[in-house]
Amino acid sequence: MTKTHRPDPAAGLIARRRLIGLLTAEAARPLVILAAPAGFGKSTLLIQYAQALEAEGRTTAWAAADSDDRDVRAFLALLVRALANAALDLDDMAVGAADGFAQAHVTAVTDRLVERLAAAPARLSLFIDDYHLAETPEANAVLERLLREAGGRVHIALGCRHAPALDLATLFAEGRAVEIGPDHLRMTADETRTLLGEAFDAGELSAIAAKAEGWPIALQLIKARRATNPHAPVGEIVSSELISAYLTRQIISVLDPPLRDFLFRIAVLGKVTAELADHVADDPAPERTDDAGQGGATNAWAMLAALQPFRALLVPLDRDGQWFRLHHLFAEHLQKQLKCEAPAVFRRILTRAARWHAERGYNGEAVRCAAAAGDYTLASALIRSQGGWRIILWDGITPLRTQLAHLPPAVVQNDRALCIARGYLHCKDGQIAQARTCLSRAAALPGPIDQGGQASEGAGSGGTGGSEGNGGAGDIEPVLTMLHLYEDLGTWPDGAPPVAQVIARAEAHAPLDAGTILAGETLDRLRRGRLADAVATERAATLAMKQCGSILGLNYCAIHAGTIALYAGQHDAAEAAIQRALDLARENFGLDSGLIHLATVLDLAVKTWAGTARDSDIPRFRRMLDHILDHDGWSEIYLVGVDALVHLALLYRRHELATQVLDQVQDYAARRDLDRLACFVRCLRAKHAWVTGRTDAAWEELTALGFQYGAHVTGANEDAFHWQSAALFLSLRAAVDPAGGGAEAVANLAGMEALARRLEDTGRAFHAQRLWAALGRALDRAGQPRRSQAVLARALGAVTRHGLPAILAHDGALEPYLADLRDLCADDPARQLDRLTLDRVERLLATREGGAQALLSRRERDVLDQLAQGQSNKEIARVLALTENTVKFHLKSIYAKLGVQRRGEAVAKARARALLQ
Repeated sequence: MTKTHRPDPAAGLIARRRLIGLLTAEAARPLVILAAPAGFGKSTLLIQYAQALEAEGRTTAWAAADSDDRDVRAFLALLVRALANAALDLDDMAVGAADGFAQAHVTAVTDRLVERLAAAPARLSLFIDDYHLAETPEANAVLERLLREAGGRVHIALGCRHAPALDLATLFAEGRAVEIGPDHLRMTADETRTLLGEAFDAGELSAIAAKAEGWPIALQLIKARRATNPHAPVGEIVSSELISAYLTRQIISVLDPPLRDFLFRIAVLGKVTAELADHVADDPAPERTDDAGQGGATNAWAMLAALQPFRALLVPLDRDGQWFRLHHLFAEHLQKQLKCEAPAVFRRILTRAARWHAERGYNGEAVRCAAAAGDYTLASALIRSQGGWRIILWDGITPLRTQLAHLPPAVVQNDRALCIARGYLHCKDGQIAQARTCLSRAAALPGPIDQGGQASEGAGSGGTGGSEGNGGAGDIEPVLTMLHLYEDLGTWPDGAPPVAQVIARAEAHAPLDAGTILAGETLDRLRRGRLADAVATERAATLAMKQCGSILGLNYCAIHAGTIALYAGQHDAAEAAIQRALDLARENFGLDSGLIHLATVLDLAVKTWAGTARDSDIPRFRRMLDHILDHDGWSEIYLVGVDALVHLALLYRRHELATQVLDQVQDYAARRDLDRLACFVRCLRAKHAWVTGRTDAAWEELTALGFQYGAHVTGANEDAFHWQSAALFLSLRAAVDPAGGGAEAVANLAGMEALARRLEDTGRAFHAQRLWAALGRALDRAGQPRRSQAVLARALGAVTRHGLPAILAHDGALEPYLADLRDLCADDPARQLDRLTLDRVERLLATREGGAQALLSRRERDVLDQLAQGQSNKEIARVLALTENTVKFHLKSIYAKLGVQRRGEAVAKARARALLQ
């Protein structure tokens, strides 16, 4: 059922040379609209216009829209397939288009399409027929972007029943669009004579012209009637009820009953082949065989041959002549008549068509036909036969959403499997309250559970992936697992059983269900900080997804594996898992899929902490994070993304952008009621305030957090649900606490060390390293320099082993101590790798926008502290037991490293960079 190859014009139609000349003269404009009711020959004119441009050597692309394209992703997929057929370089988008861009961000796909059109070697013309069937505000927005940003390289011709809701006033005023309406499309007297030929005399032609008023479909019908009854008076042919009565009395009624029945059948079906038309017949004829005994024409092909006088009413849909449809006006008339006069026949045709489509794997069309027949039992069974909610894991979100849209809400609400599927869609859309309502209702409904995924009697057995062996469509546990994941609550309804028990329970399900449950359990263990358990469930989930062949499931498992590896501080393992996720997504879902965005957020987070992300990566990082917030994502990936992006923005002095990101994620957390994410973002706000010199604001935020969350952020809770927030909270409190080295501060340091050891002992090396580094700085602030040096040396060794040196470039907070760490490593051959890590940290700090280009030694920091107190060179020399010449030497070095020339400038720059005690 091709929609992206221009059909050849039907035989016997006249060339609309007048209109072709008008259109080719307007081809320089970005947009041409053919807008008129049915029967004005829009499709025929578009075909002839495309042929005319092709004859001039121009490149054309054809897209025949229908109601399945009302989802903007499906519409984009249609455009990409059409343009790819026109030899536009879109190979990297083909995979996503084949999947209907189910996992893709609409803006990202449109961006890439605009980019490719703008870079096209030659201007091309894109023809979109029946655009009114696909028109939505989102589709209009896509077209407006193509016209606005790639208008110089693309000419768009639309065929539609009404002018689309584009900004036509502006387009017309700027001379960038032209509309061809009914008045233009009416046939002139010359065209009427050419069409009707010698079948009518001059007087008859004059009477016909007065009645038909140039309406192309009316003239085609008149021509067809005269061909079947050459002696009928023109008064009979052209009556006052030109269309409906004419169709009924003067075409349909004169046909033999089998041919008439055939017309009604194909009118009901919409898109049709001879095989399908035979299948839905009451008494389908077997294939005839020719003299050689080979398969010959079916009964339907014979019927089509008999309809040659009416060939103008048959619209081909492919160049092979296999798929076709009736003219819309003709089809709509026949459908209404059959539905009114023989509703049982109408339903029977659609029901048989539904089964035919299902047997061939055309699941969406099968469900549409069953629902149009009012057979919601069959339509529901067809959805269940594909696995219900599992359609998302096999084919993506759009097919499930489209199929459910054919059913009345009451049908969905009272079918357990469909209610579960609707609930899962709500989960994916971030509509958690609606998902909970659906799943609660589903839990109270009886079957059909249909274990094994088999549909009730009458459903087809086809499908793109099927659900056989993947559990019943009415099995609610996997979707409940996903709901808990998206809700991100602190406890599960039944608690958190041991991992071995979880795996054993999951393995009692079919592989796809088991993989889904285990993937959810992996993230539950991860958010609780149980990395060893998370590794076990992730491996079991991956095995289950391999067993059932779910590429989508394997993609998610690879993302989870990358997150686990990052938390474990295993840089190489994280990179390998992320690369696996990116490769799977590119090869199977396209460059603009949601999976690409998820994996890229994780990839940029790892690169941030490895010290390889740069200022130039920040815009892309922001776009990727925006996508997963707008579409599919979960709290863990949000935490990883916002943490790294804010860190990178602060490192490169992008303070305003950091504020925007925090505002965005905080609003999102509030809308979704994601308390853990909200708490973490507030910790990041305190960090932002501290880094930008607003110490009082940072302390105020931390104090409020301590009151609200108590043991959850202080690290006192052994199984803290907010353990990431706790690590960040304690680090910041030690840096900001105005108590300095008081008794409470000492107790806080003990809490930091206890949490750091607990994180380290449970494999959470990434967060442990960050906490050890912060503890080293806090110990120095508390007047314990030797212990501070030992803790920092420990942190240095850890980041060297794990390949995450940017932890030591944490907002510049540790910058004053790095020179001392270099001194510590200078004479120790065993710490050669640590010296290389320090080199990487220094290079990272040196690439920042503004700021110093080198690091201050401890003695230089001592001199800087005295300078900030207003001491003269002589006073500094006395306090530090140095000569004045040595003080001058240190001051010269400080000025060079800070990029200043005066004492006051040095103090101001040091305060801005938090280099002063």
